[in-house]
Amino acid sequence: MTTAFNLLHQHIQTFVGNNKQWQTLIADDLMWELPYAPSLDHPARLTGPQEVMNHVTWFLEAVENFRFFNTKVYALTDSGVAVAEFSAEALIKSTGRL
Repeated sequence: MTTAFNLLHQHIQTFVGNNKQWQTLIADDLMWELPYAPSLDHPARLTGPQEVMNHVTWFLEAVENFRFFNTKVYALTDSGVAVAEFSAEALIKSTGRL
């Protein structure tokens, strides 16, 4: 499989369960798009390790029992590009809602 495909799988597997390992996946030129985040007053795009870590630190402190499920990762022709579809859930601490 492609490099991006493998990295995206590692992201999903380690994001919560082994966040220290997940942090080793962050590249200096990382650009993370979060298309639904603006509906929650968060940026649609995070650029670089510091922006990503700031957001992830906030996120992991704001939720409990986060998990990915129904995960599908697709390798594209360009080995540097992969796409994932998934569902996720967590308890939002500030509201008590899933």
